[in-house]
Amino acid sequence: MLCDGAVFLRIHGTDDVRDEGELAALFEVGHERTCGQNPAFAFRLLNDLALRALPTSINDPYTAIQAIARSNRC
Repeated sequence: MLCDGAVFLRIHGTDDVRDEGELAALFEVGHERTCGQNPAFAFRLLNDLALRALPTSINDPYTAIQAIARSNRC
């Protein structure tokens, strides 16, 4: 996790120093992970959705089936 103003990159021992803005543009920082950054994350989200739909208190088997079908298409 990065806080505002935190240093997340330091380069030592090189004469080829790039502009700070150019280096910072190489990183994607956001509030949550994306499926593009971590493909396994998408499968975990679908799995969590399917598991939450199955208990008798929710009883939504259609949602669980759709989540499983989507995970097979990935």
